[in-house]
Amino acid sequence: MDLDEFLRLNGADVDLVLAGARTIVELGPDDRLIAVGSLAEGLGNRKSDVDLLLLTSRIEHRGASPDEVRSFTAGRSLVDLRVVPEAAETGLRERLAAWAEAGWNLMVAADFTPSEMLLLHRLGAGRRLWPAGASSRSGDEVLTTQVGRLKLHIARHMARTIQVDMAGYREEGDAALLVYAAQDLLGHAADGLLAGSGFTNPTPKWRSRLLDRLPMDWEQSLQLPVSGLRPSEVYWRLHRAPAVATLDAALAHASRIAAFARAVFHWAEEGLVHGAPAPRRLGRSSGPSSVSPPVLDIDVDFHRVDQGVMIGRLNDFGQTLEMSVAQFAGLLWLDNGGDLADRAGQATSNENLVLDGALAGLVDQARQAGLQLPGLEPDGESAGGFGARHALKV
Repeated sequence: MDLDEFLRLNGADVDLVLAGARTIVELGPDDRLIAVGSLAEGLGNRKSDVDLLLLTSRIEHRGASPDEVRSFTAGRSLVDLRVVPEAAETGLRERLAAWAEAGWNLMVAADFTPSEMLLLHRLGAGRRLWPAGASSRSGDEVLTTQVGRLKLHIARHMARTIQVDMAGYREEGDAALLVYAAQDLLGHAADGLLAGSGFTNPTPKWRSRLLDRLPMDWEQSLQLPVSGLRPSEVYWRLHRAPAVATLDAALAHASRIAAFARAVFHWAEEGLVHGAPAPRRLGRSSGPSSVSPPVLDIDVDFHRVDQGVMIGRLNDFGQTLEMSVAQFAGLLWLDNGGDLADRAGQATSNENLVLDGALAGLVDQARQAGLQLPGLEPDGESAGGFGARHALKV
């Protein structure tokens, strides 16, 4: 439900909302009144309320203090209005621009609070109600791209911490914590997928709804065998916890999610950070792969270097591997259950993919470097009950 439909069902319209706002604050010619939140983004329902932001440079607001939320009704609709000083908005935008210019560094958390992240998103995604005749959208493309990068950075930074925790829970034999951590990782992977697709809303409750807005061919842009499922359905299936909290089942669950997250984050970074979307992949996995084991361990992550990719285990002083972007794409394909023969059959001459013996050799290097999931035999069969790893593929 969008804003207009919601207001109509509640005996109101935008003009009535503007009249109510004027009972709390003056609306000057240089002010901007923006409808934000679920209704402005078409995510609301009959139980939603209307959220407004007033961006103003004026000091006096007829009794409303800066950042204070005031409420009123328009028909049967509850409306919350927040005043944001223009100086605060400008300062936040400048901080975001400076952060974006500083370079991509996952070692340091981005210095933005959750409320600041939400405000930045709303500045770009809101619907402008005042002044009359202004553009219906409140933001601009540059802001949306920067907020998308910020959302991806937060997801990547948090995901790396969770991956380290997952490795620790495995060593402790704590199956339950391993499952819960993996599900947290999946949530951040969903944020990365949405950020790379232009959806900057940071609120976790909207992940599934926003995933439904992705196109049906979403998997073909990632390093993923095509399941034909909607992204929200993949998210649901990956989130489903094992019926019994055994360590084998928990590790299989965590491994599937870690593989999915790596593929998502690589694709999103290529587009949002490096300006070169990952090559389009074609293929369909008709069932569990018969030739490819899970390649990378749950705490293996990647880092872009020059024109290639370096992979290694987080918080570990072991061996790392450096490879081309195409080689890493091949590892991600196998890591997510893709069959090497299927991939070779779908490759086109202009994709510059590394296949067959070269990729098999890279898999062997990953095994020798200790980057492969423990408990796997060289032929890809599991010694620890990981045969269900690829059960997601249909």
